[in-house]
Amino acid sequence: MFGGWKQTSSVAMRFALPIATWEFTVGASVAIKGFKASPALDEMSETSAELVAA
Repeated sequence: MFGGWKQTSSVAMRFALPIATWEFTVGASVAIKGFKASPALDEMSETSAELVAA
């Protein structure tokens, strides 16, 4: 950090690889499984659907 090592060094790769792996894993799991809906949001969508239907 702040010029301690080059961006293309093996030290930088060792620090960046776990972060990249974590980000890829979270992104893939959300893309495959999707987000879990919150019960509070489900109630809000039902209420808004009733208002639109009325």
